[in-house]
Amino acid sequence: MRRLQAREITPLELLILREFVDHLQHNNHNGATPRDIERTTASWVVEDPSKLPEELRCCTVCLEEIEQGQKVRTLPCLHTFHAGCAEEWLKKKKLCPLCQFSIDGDASGSAALEGSSGAP
Repeated sequence: MRRLQAREITPLELLILREFVDHLQHNNHNGATPRDIERTTASWVVEDPSKLPEELRCCTVCLEEIEQGQKVRTLPCLHTFHAGCAEEWLKKKKLCPLCQFSIDGDASGSAALEGSSGAP
């Protein structure tokens, strides 16, 4: 494997890189705000995991079992995850990690799925 040679970054390259990183950090319009998350999802504590449907007994974000006393969050599509996992995911994307349904009911989230099917 060939190794890249190190070189100094020019001031212009550094400025461009800083602006790009700043843009990524401060212009994340795809994620939900904490207010969006509270307004569009439901948070609750699991009393008895055995009463949950089989498909809801495991958080598909972290892949760990949902246990008694844990706080979970249910999205409008009715998929449920650990509250912390769902909140971190939704801060990055307003879409359900499983079905890609938008938490704010905006059809644009699922438009990518419809467009990929080949249907007009």
